[in-house]
Amino acid sequence: MDLDKKTIFTEKEAAEYIGMSVSFLTNSRSIGNKRGAARAPKFFKNGRCIRYRKSELDRFNNSFNDYENLSEMEQRIVPRPK
Repeated sequence: MDLDKKTIFTEKEAAEYIGMSVSFLTNSRSIGNKRGAARAPKFFKNGRCIRYRKSELDRFNNSFNDYENLSEMEQRIVPRPK
């Protein structure tokens, strides 16, 4: 099925759509917003099934900065407080 036409995704479809692995989604969803943990797109449960809305997956993908080169990226990185 064409993922661009869907509005609700399974975990596997969501991983494919955002270009990450299913294990990334599982781990980041389980860990939550702990310090230093990877952010995860918002999800919802339908019974026992995990589902993702396309709008949340798009928001997740758009939350990352675009860089022209690694030097530019390193200049923008702010050190994390210890």
